[in-house]
Amino acid sequence: MRRTVLLIGFILLFAGVIFSQPPELPERVKKRVETFRIWKLTEFLDLTDEQAASFFPRYNALRKEQERLREEHLAAEDSIRMLLDKKGNDDELKSLCNRLLENRQAVSELKINFFNECSEFLTTEQQAKLMIFEEQFRREVSGMIRDIRKERRKPFNKEGRR
Repeated sequence: MRRTVLLIGFILLFAGVIFSQPPELPERVKKRVETFRIWKLTEFLDLTDEQAASFFPRYNALRKEQERLREEHLAAEDSIRMLLDKKGNDDELKSLCNRLLENRQAVSELKINFFNECSEFLTTEQQAKLMIFEEQFRREVSGMIRDIRKERRKPFNKEGRR
């Protein structure tokens, strides 16, 4: 029952994204996904108002920094691909590989620092839930999108319904 309610909420939240023509701008879609993420995270962690006031500024800063690091990572990967295609020199490749490794280390350190900060105001159970949330959220959203796409592929009947 709960999954059904969440699916309906998700469909309503993303109906414009899924059925609009032309598709929405990526930034608008990102904002909707982030809104859904925050709602699910608040529900999953069962945050009090005080905890939410401490948690979300830090969480939003984490997400922003993760996005910046992800963009750096993608840029370095693209540069590596171009150098490999052009048979670039080893020094440049080594430098880019080091950049990627440093980027991955920065992502890890960022997460560790975030979890350490959260230990000040989250219970141990909430910290454990936080550690598994992202992957669980990603799987849930992927499943919902898959269900919606499957529904869209169904042919219309005589009444114009799927």
